[in-house]
Amino acid sequence: DKTQIEDALRAVLHTILFNRSLGPVVPTEKNMLSFDNITYVSCGIPKVEENVDKAISKFCSNLQLVGPGLGGGQLWVSFYERREKKSIFWDTR
Repeated sequence: DKTQIEDALRAVLHTILFNRSLGPVVPTEKNMLSFDNITYVSCGIPKVEENVDKAISKFCSNLQLVGPGLGGGQLWVSFYERREKKSIFWDTR
């Protein structure tokens, strides 16, 4: 069921992003719609919510049939760190 996939992905992505968040965030407890008595934590930032929903929508639209009534797909979560470039011979400020 598409709603179960969306719900499970939402819980996994928000849990990962909450645990990786930098700086102070206020945890927001969310209930899963498709699975009773299961909750997850979100960082409660509207832009993060929007990006997660976009990623889930894109993922679901790209699912491929792998069997009767079964869809399959892959989802990557990547984190990057921006580092300041340091010059060896001259000051770039």
